[in-house]
Amino acid sequence: DITRSLGTEEKLRIIADYNYSWEYWKGPDGKFLYVSPSSTRITGFSPEEFINKPGLLSDIIHPEDKDAFLVHMQSPPGREYHSIQHEEDVRIIRKDGEVRWIAHVCRRIYDHKGNYLGIRSSNRDITERKTAELTRQVVYNISNLVSTSLRLHELVGKIVAELGKVMDCSNLFIAFYNKETGMLSTLAKDDHTENIPVWPAKGSLTGWVIQNRKPLLIKHPEFEKLLSTGEISLIGKPSEIWLGVPLFNGDEAIGAIVSQ
Repeated sequence: DITRSLGTEEKLRIIADYNYSWEYWKGPDGKFLYVSPSSTRITGFSPEEFINKPGLLSDIIHPEDKDAFLVHMQSPPGREYHSIQHEEDVRIIRKDGEVRWIAHVCRRIYDHKGNYLGIRSSNRDITERKTAELTRQVVYNISNLVSTSLRLHELVGKIVAELGKVMDCSNLFIAFYNKETGMLSTLAKDDHTENIPVWPAKGSLTGWVIQNRKPLLIKHPEFEKLLSTGEISLIGKPSEIWLGVPLFNGDEAIGAIVSQ
């Protein structure tokens, strides 16, 4: 039995250090007594960084979640809190600036004599689940918007606002195609790089999406290839990544949603 060759301390170290979740133990003075190696994978910060800077945990909590998250940390360490387990989904800002969701679980711990020893916590990355839940809600909200009697420019603005909950919409616009003039136009444009309210569909990537009636995801090198073959022409500034999805009214492609 491999466990017989290991001492109790080594067994506990293996259990703690190889836990997939980010585990930590904060003492009564608020300082970290233990931080598991998974902190680096989840937060970008090493165990040593948390131990050397006790306030780092508070610093990485998303501003919109910070007040609610810290309330339970300030409750008194009395015996009446012995069995209380606090659970909360909270956003953190990683060292690289990326926002992640974690499922935070913690409880106060005591020794056999009832002496308060601090807080033990487990934190699991649930970003994928949260993103999927939010995406489903956004799709549902947009579906409801389409059935309202909002004017077109109001509808477009609300759709862009909903999409902004799940993606960066700073360079996103919705273009509409006029088949009589062959021109594209946008009613609600939130593009920080340039301002082209009306432009020809022919030769543009947006026109390509509408003409071919299918989505297009393209990166800069592929854009250069299309440019060299004459399939498209340069309108505005080239983007590193371009995504277009056609919009339909029944079977007719009437425009596209574009993010660049």
